[in-house]
Amino acid sequence: LRHWAGLAARPEGLDLHLADLLGNGQRAQVLARTRREPALIARLAALLGDADSELSVRIGVMATLEELKEEGLLQGQATHFLPHVTHPEPRVRSDTCYALTLIGGEDALAALQACSEDPDAEVRETALDGIEALTLPS
Repeated sequence: LRHWAGLAARPEGLDLHLADLLGNGQRAQVLARTRREPALIARLAALLGDADSELSVRIGVMATLEELKEEGLLQGQATHFLPHVTHPEPRVRSDTCYALTLIGGEDALAALQACSEDPDAEVRETALDGIEALTLPS
């Protein structure tokens, strides 16, 4: 408890706390808190944009975003993810393309179109899949 209290005073403390919860299989807590505080979506975007985030954290972020999408809580949230489409790490760019596909909207679609010309094949494929998902009739 003392450890988390010390982190809470630092700007990156919340990100570390969310990463710890996601990395330790406590995604339900992150989801519940994000439902109450949608501003935390920006913190999830920061975790996704961190090349040092562990696989379990990235998977937890994506699973959380998928549930939030089903509840309509991702509308207008693309702005938090857009900076990551130019990240030096292809994995971060690819994950961001998937997140933008979940978010949808004009900003997300424009970013996906830009990513469809990415030098990395996985990023291009994820972007093209997203474009298809966002432009095909439901």
